[in-house]
Amino acid sequence: MKVHFFEVALENSSEDPTSLIDRIRGLPLPDRDIDVNGKYMLLETVDVAGERGDVRELDFTQRRVQNGPGHSRRGQLTADFDLGQDAGFGEQTAAILSSSNYMAIQYNHYGVRPSAIAAYLGRFLPNGSFVALRPVLADDAFARLQRSHKQTRLEFAFNASEITESMAGQVGLAEALRLQSATSAGHINISLSLGEDRRGGPLRNVVEVASAIGRATGLTALKVAVKQDADAATEVLDLLEQRETVVVPDGKLRMTNGLRFTYESRIDALRQVFGSWLQQRQQ
Repeated sequence: MKVHFFEVALENSSEDPTSLIDRIRGLPLPDRDIDVNGKYMLLETVDVAGERGDVRELDFTQRRVQNGPGHSRRGQLTADFDLGQDAGFGEQTAAILSSSNYMAIQYNHYGVRPSAIAAYLGRFLPNGSFVALRPVLADDAFARLQRSHKQTRLEFAFNASEITESMAGQVGLAEALRLQSATSAGHINISLSLGEDRRGGPLRNVVEVASAIGRATGLTALKVAVKQDADAATEVLDLLEQRETVVVPDGKLRMTNGLRFTYESRIDALRQVFGSWLQQRQQ
């Protein structure tokens, strides 16, 4: 199990992340179960933890109800699961929110992703407010970029649901938002071709710009095409791959009789790595 870390902020809102979670926690389960971008999501579990009761341990579920996989065993034909008409398959993703507004999130490729968590929580805020989950990049994420001889292209993408009209200060972004609304596109992709400055040398502020983009709301991709020396082939650096990550061996996770990793073991693993990570940041 991989764990990624994020900074959490509520934009255009006087509320803080912990109070938002507590407000959702106070709702009945059916009222927490909502459609987010065409998929049903539910904040299933909210536990209060920490020495001062200021930590929130969470479990999000994404439900698949349209269709699902079949029951398969070696040497047997694939068969149906015994499900009712209103039942489906749920993918669970655990998370922990600290009082310092950092969040550790279990990576689940088939389940709830960070952008979906941000969109889900934002649905409980007034119009014009939204939740930003900004990935925490490793300290050396930009080291190879800084050492590169030349940068030729900067590519980045945003989750369209986390971009508001107030951010559309430029005609290009305003038009992208209009097209996104008309087509229900999920992402806005931007590619900058990087040439040379007026003196014929490489642009000097690419690292600064890429670092600023790395803290942006709704960021889902951040890549720079570089040459490590004058004669080298172009190489694409995926900076989001350099985000802070901890891997928990699956052997440390317990399973239910139905072969699901238990919530308790996933939260235990998150709690251990998150505590160590927070201590390192404070040093």
